[in-house]
Amino acid sequence: MPPMKKKQTANAKIAQAALKLAAKKGWPEVTLTAVAKEAKMPAAALKKICARPTDLIPLIGEEITRESIAKAGKVSACVHDALFDLLMARFDILQTFREGIVSIAEAAPHDKELARSLAHTVMKAMDATVDAACPGARMPLPLSLGLSAVYGFAFVSWCRDKTPD
Repeated sequence: MPPMKKKQTANAKIAQAALKLAAKKGWPEVTLTAVAKEAKMPAAALKKICARPTDLIPLIGEEITRESIAKAGKVSACVHDALFDLLMARFDILQTFREGIVSIAEAAPHDKELARSLAHTVMKAMDATVDAACPGARMPLPLSLGLSAVYGFAFVSWCRDKTPD
């Protein structure tokens, strides 16, 4: 969700605003009213999309997934290489919003609803990643589950890594 040259979608603006606030205030302090203000949209419009801050998580996940698939571009015919490229593109997008993403990850162990939402969002993202790596193929659920595990381990390492790249 790096600033795009073309007009941003409402969801991209909302996701960026939520991540910016999470970086600035910490995820537990993020409110829908503050996100709406940061996204320069009426709070009532945001509240039609999200009833509570946790509802922002799938929206953020969808935007990160969309951007990472777009960033990866045409993927390799080799499934292994395609999955690697897609995950690396995802981490490039995450790096752009590192402080906000880490804030959400740090809040999850203390918020059961947030943890559930993150788990569901990651599974959807890994399903989309598998679909992007193998367009048109019917991939078994274990591939998405395995990719989720690999991503989870990499994500924890990424959160702990303080280097800029």
